[in-house]
Amino acid sequence: MKSFARVLSSLLLMALLVGFPTLSPLAVAGPPPEIRMGRGSPPPQGEVVPINGPAYRAVGPIGPDFQPAGLLPIPPHNPTRAILEATLAQNQRYLDPAAIPENVQVSYSGYISGSGNLFINDFSECMVVLDPTNPNHLLGSSKFFYNPQGYDFYTGVFESYNGGHTWTEAIPNGVLNYSLTSDPVNTFDHLGNGYFTLLTRGPTGVDMLKKPVGYYWQPPVVVDRTTYTDKQWIASDQDPWGSSPYAGNLYMSWTSFGGPVTGIVFSRSTDGNQTWSPPIALAGGNVQGSVPGVAPDGTVYVVFGRNIFYGPTSGTIEFVKSTNGGVSFSPPAVAANITAIPFRFSNSWFRTPASLPAFAVSPVDGNLYIAWADYRHNDADIYFARSTNGGVSWSTPVRLNDDPLSNGIDQFQPQVSVAPNGRVAVMWFDRRLPCPDLPWIPPDHRGDLNFCIDTFMTRSFDEGQTWTPNIRAGAQTWDWTLNLPLDGSGNGFIGDYQGIASNNDYDFPFWNATANLGNNPENYQEIFVAIVPLEPPDLSSSSKQVTPSLVHPGGTLTYTILLYNEGYTGTLNARMSDTLPISTTFLSGTLRWSAGEASYDPTSRTITWSGSLPMYAQVSVTFAVTTAPGLPEGAPIVNRALIQDGFGVSFWRTATATVVLPPALLATRPADGETGLPLTATVILTFSEAMSTTSLSLAAQPDPGGWNASWSAGNTVVALEHAPFAYSTTYTLTVWARDAQGEELVPGPVPNPWTFTTLPTPPMYRLYLPLVLRGYAPPFRR
Repeated sequence: MKSFARVLSSLLLMALLVGFPTLSPLAVAGPPPEIRMGRGSPPPQGEVVPINGPAYRAVGPIGPDFQPAGLLPIPPHNPTRAILEATLAQNQRYLDPAAIPENVQVSYSGYISGSGNLFINDFSECMVVLDPTNPNHLLGSSKFFYNPQGYDFYTGVFESYNGGHTWTEAIPNGVLNYSLTSDPVNTFDHLGNGYFTLLTRGPTGVDMLKKPVGYYWQPPVVVDRTTYTDKQWIASDQDPWGSSPYAGNLYMSWTSFGGPVTGIVFSRSTDGNQTWSPPIALAGGNVQGSVPGVAPDGTVYVVFGRNIFYGPTSGTIEFVKSTNGGVSFSPPAVAANITAIPFRFSNSWFRTPASLPAFAVSPVDGNLYIAWADYRHNDADIYFARSTNGGVSWSTPVRLNDDPLSNGIDQFQPQVSVAPNGRVAVMWFDRRLPCPDLPWIPPDHRGDLNFCIDTFMTRSFDEGQTWTPNIRAGAQTWDWTLNLPLDGSGNGFIGDYQGIASNNDYDFPFWNATANLGNNPENYQEIFVAIVPLEPPDLSSSSKQVTPSLVHPGGTLTYTILLYNEGYTGTLNARMSDTLPISTTFLSGTLRWSAGEASYDPTSRTITWSGSLPMYAQVSVTFAVTTAPGLPEGAPIVNRALIQDGFGVSFWRTATATVVLPPALLATRPADGETGLPLTATVILTFSEAMSTTSLSLAAQPDPGGWNASWSAGNTVVALEHAPFAYSTTYTLTVWARDAQGEELVPGPVPNPWTFTTLPTPPMYRLYLPLVLRGYAPPFRR
């Protein structure tokens, strides 16, 4: 039945690839011209831009080799034009070759030492670790394919003693005695002995090889033959504090699909790989992807995923804990809720295949760090969570890839490392950059977004609280379709995980790619490492601020200068000097600084500071000045500080304040002292600038009442209607108001309050009429 399911799955995949030509990204014209975002005219700003075509993901029962029983379509997720254009604009900062760290090709196809006549022509699924006793000693491993199209491979190792600049590669003796070995993983113990674990078939189980310091690889030692094993992972108690009661213990966890124990199981060796304990069960159900880790005090953790295959589905990252050297463990507890990624991404036919967790423990303080690929925003993003209390609580997950949210670009397969000094680094596969225009890239892929793959990373220097901007670690974006191995169900295979290691000065992302940096003309999947140094001295994030930004003549200004070292690992001897503007006077006693030494020289009118700035340290310098009286409206007060990093690089930081005069009352009608004012005369006020109309307040003694304000178009003049004044009355008016910035009104050239008198009472007039007596006539005279 399993064979039938695999055949059916392969037939479905072939039908899909033949019947769906849109699996390749669609090509159109559009800015920039080399980026293809869809067909036809550019869609409106709010419409989606088709950068992802249809694809299919595996579903159904999981067999012992994780082969799916069927395929279901994944709907494409495409961004809006605005989000896509933001992605394209951001991509420009990753295209400068000078910004890309040194890349070294680790593997070389051909006949490998120890492999007989096997010609190896693909490498993938890789891991790398750092020797705790030698910061330049790196040990890596991967699958070594001798028949990629038939999914036939063994596993082998790589080793560097010079910080990753040159490598050896080998399949250790005894590995070829199995019919298959898979899922390679490495570790070092506290003495610098190297270890290499093998999932084995023929016989079925899991074994471990040891490479003692200064010697060759010893023959494989059986870890377990009772379980049907997959996805094993190893860790050692490296005892960084020198106080663990279990120093040198080796711990291995894996997923078992058959035998006396199933689910996530665990075994340990307390004698340097001579013997291993019988496996014990840690968790059951739909679980996979376990990773052990060891804290400095010897506490053992095992992190794993539940329901992390065949998304988008809700799943969890969980963990168990042992305080007795791996003898027994706590029940599983949830570290983070996740949305699992699909088995395949849109427009791709390589398997992803799941949100496998990455896990590391800090050798400095035992902090726990997990990362995974998450589909909560309908494309794959890298998420991170941490615990600073041994798993009692976990932080809210944060997104580490800093490209625009929900832009249809997939980031996946993260890996975590912690340097001996506690610096955290996370790397991942990233598809934000377009397929390059290179001779070996198929023409119909060039310029496609979310298709080719690159390697990105980020760092945290404060125990996972904040993260640096994303760093492009890969020197060349690569096309995964070249020389693509196929698994037993016809899925393309680029590996299920990658690696990263860190010393105090460098991070070493470790991945497979078909890139050709000069030694891969056939474009096989080869292993590459990036040697990523810490950032050079950088004070460019230093800043200067002034408060307030608007000041009255004779007012006070406070300056704050923040000096910030963004990346230099050594002692950065920085200096700062700030000469005061001529229109200001230093306010004695206001100079403050958080570290180093600062002073004020009254002769040169200059503030100076000097001191050392550790990496990611910040020093503040503050002082205050008074401004000269009589400064005109709008006069700028410009103050510049010169910051020097001690390596010949200088930065000017400028803060500017502007002189503003407070609002004044320029004129009143009636004027102060005016007499004979008509009873219904409108009171008109003229201000020096636009006023806040809601802030106007008026007091009148006596008050006629009925006030009604009408403002001019610029809010500089207000007409105040009122009830009629009384005759022969002296009125006193007072006005309060604020301008648009909230400044209080000052009197200005006219008084406030002011008085005026109304018209006097008009005179009284009497009407005298002649008296006429009825019946009486005056005598008539000639």
